[in-house]
Amino acid sequence: MKAVYPLVGLLALAGCSSVSHYVVTSNFVASSQGQNPPEVIETEAYRADAARTTTIAIRAPDSCANSTADQGSGAAQSQGAILATNCGVEMGDIERAFARENYRVISWKVLAKELAGNRSATEVAQSLGAEVLFQINSLEKSQKTLGKDARWERKYYQSDKNGARLADQPFSDDTRELIKRSYLSQLEAQYNPRTYAVTLDAAAVWVKTGQAFWYYRWTKAAEPAETGSNYAIHLSCADSNIATCTPQRQGLEAAPSKAKAAAPSQARSGEMEAVSVSERAEDRERAVQVELMREVVANFVQRFAASRAFAPVGSGN
Repeated sequence: MKAVYPLVGLLALAGCSSVSHYVVTSNFVASSQGQNPPEVIETEAYRADAARTTTIAIRAPDSCANSTADQGSGAAQSQGAILATNCGVEMGDIERAFARENYRVISWKVLAKELAGNRSATEVAQSLGAEVLFQINSLEKSQKTLGKDARWERKYYQSDKNGARLADQPFSDDTRELIKRSYLSQLEAQYNPRTYAVTLDAAAVWVKTGQAFWYYRWTKAAEPAETGSNYAIHLSCADSNIATCTPQRQGLEAAPSKAKAAAPSQARSGEMEAVSVSERAEDRERAVQVELMREVVANFVQRFAASRAFAPVGSGN
């Protein structure tokens, strides 16, 4: 006897199709920047006498970007700061770095105020008790486009319906091109492949003679790992046909969170609701640059303080 299937069942079987799931990732990779070391010029005067320096004064460059401490660190956006000082954040970092090396530091603000009296910087520094004047010629923040040896690395995986990766998935050249054109190009175009750099240029001057006896310059760039981006897309495709795929989830790749069962509704006398504000690109940029500047400042001060290695045994500053 032949089996008899209801018409609805036959239609369901005829329209049945399988769904395949894939995860596609795209990671921007650039080679190391090939950092140049700091350029330091040590004269004989530096080797002979710098170790005895105890008090220093610092003169800021003629022009710097306006920023408050929060703006300078990338921790906050100014809403019309009342007290914004040229170079204040960076100059403060330099002062603190010298203080950590046990130098007495005459504030750059005090020096700048006294310079309003039409005296030279060395005259003012000497009147304030400084032995050495640091002339900061330049504090620069810049951006660099990553072009040489930069590339997008794309990988393809089979996945389950939730996007968990199961195994590598090989695709033909045509299929990979279709995936790139349909699902990746728009995301990759949003990424700005730049890295950030800072420059500190300074000279040390004897205040008694006006002789420049030590020079420092370093441009430090962020490594590509600090500027990279890793995108991931979860695709659901009917009958393994890439042309029919529907993106289930896409964007910057992040560690998956474990869902928790919802707790029963309860009456409460109070509550807290978390508020999340997305970090803006300019905030991340500023935060990277301030860390670079602090690294350069620390190196600058430590390289000058190395003069103590030339001091005779048993001598003090």
